[in-house]
Amino acid sequence: RAQMPQLGEEDAGAKGKGKGIKAEHKLGTFKGVFMPTCENMWGVIIFLRFYTIAGHAGLGYSLIIITLSFFVALLTGLSLSAIATCGTSHGMTGVYEMLARALGKELATATGLIYFLGIIFLAVLECLGACEELFHIFPSTKEYPVQLWGSIFMLGLVLLVGGGIKLVSKIGLVAFGVALLTFLGFYVSLLGAPYLYAVDGVYLPDGSGDSSGSSGSDGSDGSDELRRLASSEGFPRPSGVGNIAHNLGENWGPHWSDKYGFSECLSLFFPCFTGILSGANRASSLTEPSTAIPNGTLGAICVSYVMYLSYFFLWCAVGDNAFLTMSYGQVNAIFWPSIKAAQVGIIIASLGQAMQCIVVAPRLLASIAADNMLRIRLPRGIVLTLHPFSKLTAGEPRRALVFTYLFGGCFVLLGSLDVVAPLLSMCFLLCYASMNITVFVLSILEDPHWRPRWRYFHWSVGLAGFLLCCTLMFLINWYFALAAWAVALVILGLIVQAGAQTDWGSALHGLRFQIATRSLLAIDMEQYLLASWQ
Repeated sequence: RAQMPQLGEEDAGAKGKGKGIKAEHKLGTFKGVFMPTCENMWGVIIFLRFYTIAGHAGLGYSLIIITLSFFVALLTGLSLSAIATCGTSHGMTGVYEMLARALGKELATATGLIYFLGIIFLAVLECLGACEELFHIFPSTKEYPVQLWGSIFMLGLVLLVGGGIKLVSKIGLVAFGVALLTFLGFYVSLLGAPYLYAVDGVYLPDGSGDSSGSSGSDGSDGSDELRRLASSEGFPRPSGVGNIAHNLGENWGPHWSDKYGFSECLSLFFPCFTGILSGANRASSLTEPSTAIPNGTLGAICVSYVMYLSYFFLWCAVGDNAFLTMSYGQVNAIFWPSIKAAQVGIIIASLGQAMQCIVVAPRLLASIAADNMLRIRLPRGIVLTLHPFSKLTAGEPRRALVFTYLFGGCFVLLGSLDVVAPLLSMCFLLCYASMNITVFVLSILEDPHWRPRWRYFHWSVGLAGFLLCCTLMFLINWYFALAAWAVALVILGLIVQAGAQTDWGSALHGLRFQIATRSLLAIDMEQYLLASWQ
């Protein structure tokens, strides 16, 4: 079986004695799980769509959207904690190996492929978000379509990842630092409005360009709307900025539009809770995985929940509804100390998260392909498998990386963050639902293979998580939800039909054994014998 290089690991063989080096570089809960989980949850949506959601959903419905998404992540995090403490699963090198140990290769392959697709969508979303902000910094770039710029960003990130994990780790630290500074700048700006001013002034172009405000994603800067809403006190700000009591009252209720209803706002926000499996990807780099993964993951989920609540409260307090529902320009009106710095920070933070996704996706695909569980038999004896993607070149899954780029490049052609977000949400909700229903069934049937040591897990957690995931899927888009479940069942059916041999215990086989045993024990032999005797 191919052994995949994991994030956070050093090449011990090249530097000295293996044991000493590996022990020295083991990570704890904070650096190994909490930070990467937060890094993968805090994406471009926070910068480019929080004010849009707040303006259309209002503070009341925004709290509902945030809380629903939080409980999905929390319940799934509890199920993940049970998986991470089941038997020897915590000793595996990544999330797929962990799922395979606890759930069996069949279910792990199906869930892993859905997770792989979700990671690609997340990378695409971040690249498109970076393109959107690029258009605002350099309006001349709008001469070329967003699909072209998105493909260029994807290609550049793939080349960086192909350069090796050490280079990616260094760049990732810089990107995360820039993201933290940008987050801090947003907090200070929202708290200080309208008394803080950017050193480069409020960005109000001369209006000679197209600023009709049809959509922020087309590069419109919102200048006309900012002028229309500018106050009469002599400074170029919307008059509602800073009137906290009035703004909170006006922004409490929803202001739905044809483009942004409850479903659209929910699908836009949910990607902010799609990074909860990041800690499991670093399982081999953790000192105590069975402790670090539950504590770090759940801690990151709770901290993110509080942060998101505070951001929405501040946005609803800082401006009136006309200000929040502008197509673009809100950041230009309130950000301190520099608008250009904020825009560059948003791009770097977005591309940094996209790079982390491109690091994880090919390694996940190579791990799945190494088990060769999915085989599609065609006429004339042709068999399609994922196994070629398991091959490593100089320790890196180059084939899987190329496939990741080609596959992601197809979805970059969608060209809109608002279009990709529902697809991304659907993939992760389906992945979370699969994990939750699996641990629920294993717990109910008391499968001997299922022995989680996580004290806060109960079978009701898995059931509640599954039902909540399904509810959100159908709230976002019911026909997308049906299509997603159909695809998942087809993948699982193909895996079961392939009937590949496994070299460790499979929970799916355990389920079959448990159901058969219970059925045999439930038979009243005397009654059947008497009824059958002629």
